[in-house]
Amino acid sequence: MSEPRDPLYDVTLVRVRPRTVPQALARLAGWLEAREQGDLVGCFFSELGTVNQILMLRRFADIRALLGERAQTPLSADPLGISELTLELTRNIAVAMPDAGQGPARGPYFEVRTDVLKPGSLGRALHFWQAALRHASPAFGAYTIAGDRLSIVHIWPWATLDERAQLVDDPLPINIWRAASPSDAPVSQRAEIFRAAAFSPMQ
Repeated sequence: MSEPRDPLYDVTLVRVRPRTVPQALARLAGWLEAREQGDLVGCFFSELGTVNQILMLRRFADIRALLGERAQTPLSADPLGISELTLELTRNIAVAMPDAGQGPARGPYFEVRTDVLKPGSLGRALHFWQAALRHASPAFGAYTIAGDRLSIVHIWPWATLDERAQLVDDPLPINIWRAASPSDAPVSQRAEIFRAAAFSPMQ
């Protein structure tokens, strides 16, 4: 069986106890330093929306390396090094969107958008994505191939929240679905504002 040719990502979202985000990030930084597999792409904590969330993106060379590292987590007594602080943990495997990640990666604010798709609609979603990329590219874009839901995750950096607020009409390319028919529209969409952790390569 052939492997995906585009980069593979582990997309981890952790919800921690209130007022523990700084502590969790410090522990997570130590956990990441001990990893032999996976390159950290970005680590963020939520600023607006559902608070007390930490989002971590790691890139893997191939599916074997990713699954090998992933298989260790359930056996660990302290997954990610923050188990006593963790309330909820979700992990997805994602493939890089074609030509995504070519845009600027500096925030300090990062809008994380998650578009949940209907089964069988990914091929058409890629069509709308390519149309959106004619206007601009996000700092990160990927679609899930294993996890709880079929979805597209795309991250857009903003220098200020005022800059984002000026885009009042949900414009392209952030909303890649403007030209989609109702039958192709996502099942649900979520947009939240994150900040980068101090040790995050994406700042």
